[in-house]
Amino acid sequence: MTAINRPIKRPGLRAALLNAALRKYVKEPAKRAEARGLEVSDELLARGARRTAKAMRRNERVPAFVSVDPLVIPTPAGDMDAEWVYTARAGEQGNDKHVILYLHGGGYFMCSAATHRPLTSRLAHGARRRVLAINYRQAPEHKFPAWLDDAVSAYRFLLAQGYDPKKISIGGDSAGGNLTLITLQQLRTEQLPMPGAAFCISPWACMAGESESLARNANRDVMFNPEGVRALGRFHAQESDLKHPLISPVNADYTGFPPMLIQASSTEVLRDDSRRVAMKARADGVPVVLEEWHGLPHVFHLFADFIPEAGKAIRTISAFVQSHA
Repeated sequence: MTAINRPIKRPGLRAALLNAALRKYVKEPAKRAEARGLEVSDELLARGARRTAKAMRRNERVPAFVSVDPLVIPTPAGDMDAEWVYTARAGEQGNDKHVILYLHGGGYFMCSAATHRPLTSRLAHGARRRVLAINYRQAPEHKFPAWLDDAVSAYRFLLAQGYDPKKISIGGDSAGGNLTLITLQQLRTEQLPMPGAAFCISPWACMAGESESLARNANRDVMFNPEGVRALGRFHAQESDLKHPLISPVNADYTGFPPMLIQASSTEVLRDDSRRVAMKARADGVPVVLEEWHGLPHVFHLFADFIPEAGKAIRTISAFVQSHA
């Protein structure tokens, strides 16, 4: 069993209310759809992405002290939209020389840099760093390895801008956590210098759906059903081996990776993805901090406007980044 830090003993009242709402409006409708035999398809993902974008439009607003500057990053596949998220604190005491590359989650078919501003804005403020959040290509219009190619292009962009790799942190949530781990593999393959630190929030690290928590937390998770997670993994892998390290990075070699912080919920179906990554990375000589936050939803950090646990977790990430990159 790998060492686990548990920052809280139980969720607060606001978190309990959030859990109830997510179970009613996210998990239960998905379960009914699965019971009707609804299969993952291009049309289903496109419809889900549109609904999510509409539902999360409120997330695009940021506090007055946060700046968001759009930019375009050239890639071999064409221009990629991205945004700088930062506060005045990023310029204090040379902090402008440090940067975070953030890879949003959303199952590789929904969400964007804009939907994750509640997280990236707090990260920029807390870590006193500029955050580069990218809009990598996603399904259904694009397939693997489009998102991996775009993430590597973003990292190359930062290097071309003169950033010292030791002062770059890379991180993401859910599918973005998967993307963080496979990007690090690809950087090593391409013999690019590794960043100074990495962090993953509830990484979807086993698309093969073999983690025991898929079954153990099937009823406790307030957002996802195990079969839906497995079906989406099969859709993205297509004909590829679901156990390939660039599909399911729980099976990766972590040799040479930077220090990592991993945060997950104790009750989510993806919990053991985080445990398995931490165990494998530690076995490969990587310093890893694994935190399990009890009874909170998947990527609870996005609800920082509502639950205090989210702000606390983001501050932990900020402190980790500051101490390593």
